[in-house]
Amino acid sequence: MEQSAVFDVGAMVGFGVVGYLMRKGGFPAAPLILAMILGPILERSLQQSLISSGGSPVIFVEKPISAVLLVVAVFLLVTPVLKRLWRENGTDLET
Repeated sequence: MEQSAVFDVGAMVGFGVVGYLMRKGGFPAAPLILAMILGPILERSLQQSLISSGGSPVIFVEKPISAVLLVVAVFLLVTPVLKRLWRENGTDLET
């Protein structure tokens, strides 16, 4: 029983340090919490999909709705990077 109490205190201190560093760095906590909750669910679903397709990733673009969602996700991930690159080159997208 005493060993688990020591672990609990260590985990609390560890998460406190992570929280402090996130706050100092300006990172919001909500995305991290969502990622910790949804990450294992997403991984399990990905494994199930790949097993059912025999390991072929084509299953993710066979249906139009999944293909559109993947394109939108890639667009949302790439847009901030492209905006930053264009701003660094002197071209302003906000007109």
